[in-house]
Amino acid sequence: MNSSFDVIIIGAGPAGLILAYSLGKNRLKALLIEQKPMELIGEKTCGDALGFDRTEELKDLIQIEEPNPEVICAILETAHLSSENKFEISIPFQCRTINRLKYGQQLLKNIQQFSTVSILTETKVVEPIITNDKLEGVVIRNKEGKKSKFYAKIIVDCSGYTAIIRKQLPSNLFPKINQVGREETIVSCREIIQTKEEHSFQKQMRIELHPELPPPGYFWIFSKGKKKLNIGVGWLINEQNKKIKPSVILEKIRKKIFPECTVIKHDTDLLPGRLPLYSMVGDNFIVCGDAAALANPINGEGHGPALISGYYAASTIISALEREDFSERSLWKYNVEIWKKFGYLGSMGIAIHKFLKKYPISDFEYLFTNGIITQEDVNNILYDLGYKPSIFNKFIKAMKRPKLMLRLVRMILIARKIEKLCLSYPTEEKDFNKWKRKMVKLELREL
Repeated sequence: MNSSFDVIIIGAGPAGLILAYSLGKNRLKALLIEQKPMELIGEKTCGDALGFDRTEELKDLIQIEEPNPEVICAILETAHLSSENKFEISIPFQCRTINRLKYGQQLLKNIQQFSTVSILTETKVVEPIITNDKLEGVVIRNKEGKKSKFYAKIIVDCSGYTAIIRKQLPSNLFPKINQVGREETIVSCREIIQTKEEHSFQKQMRIELHPELPPPGYFWIFSKGKKKLNIGVGWLINEQNKKIKPSVILEKIRKKIFPECTVIKHDTDLLPGRLPLYSMVGDNFIVCGDAAALANPINGEGHGPALISGYYAASTIISALEREDFSERSLWKYNVEIWKKFGYLGSMGIAIHKFLKKYPISDFEYLFTNGIITQEDVNNILYDLGYKPSIFNKFIKAMKRPKLMLRLVRMILIARKIEKLCLSYPTEEKDFNKWKRKMVKLELREL
């Protein structure tokens, strides 16, 4: 294999696969490196949910087919947020659960038609190659332990939470690319279970609060068929919960709700639980998907954002290759696209994390059980940036808990300010530091 490419892609997850497909369509010379065997590309510990909007968008953008029927496990027609029968709110969202392995293999098959895309499997990326302060390639190690060097004009890290190259970049050469802190990490545990009888969550996706969960934590239930479910727990790691084992908490909740089920698969994982990286580009470098912290901090959903980030990375790279300019400035457009598309989606998640870290779940439940937050509020908060709830009426309902109402108002205001700042991401790198200072200030603000 030739050792020089236009682009090296690290990781054959959803971002890496879409990126490789897009580059292959444009006849660009790319190398896709994956540590799994070829037949396991696509396998991933997650909730298995994938929104229609993301795959429909990809079909429009790059004419790639949506998940085949045999990939789809169940269509989820309703989404719910609840807390042990104390309240239940519907979330206006529909999606489907899929077989991640089969979908990954479907995407891989599409890539294999392109002769300009080379794929190395069972291969680990060891470290970046930096010569004269320039990122030029990567060192890899195959399954026999042999090391090799590959070079490219642009390196793209799609390696998930591990972010193998991003974490090794010298901060003096890539000062704008921040790392994900331990306190910005979600630990999760997922199980695929089989029930004896048809379960009562047909065509549903649910996010639930339970007293067994350390705050800020959540339990999910996603239907995968008449007798099959994807269930799991996740929470943002902090000093109080860092030693709690998610597998233990999941077992307690599972036995409570599904006492007679059979566990088919059990996995644990880590994922980012913050807004996207402040910058996801540097000279000759782009980062995508979970490696760029694109997962939604409320529910950990990162599959859809990863897919779309692969497309935008490809679009940016194609333009850069046409100009023969691989500088941070040339790749900056990717930052703007991703922050405007996904940054604001995490704003409410960050605000809710602040609330649940500081106040007990009972306070959060009180807001719903007493009608202070209604179904209409949820719909408007999620989809209307200009929404202004009737604060006076809500204060009347919360007369017994005025401080709680003030916390709610602060939570919504922080989320709104973050949203607006996400949508005003600087179009030029020279304005980045000023924007970042504002965002960090909001992220650090207490309720």
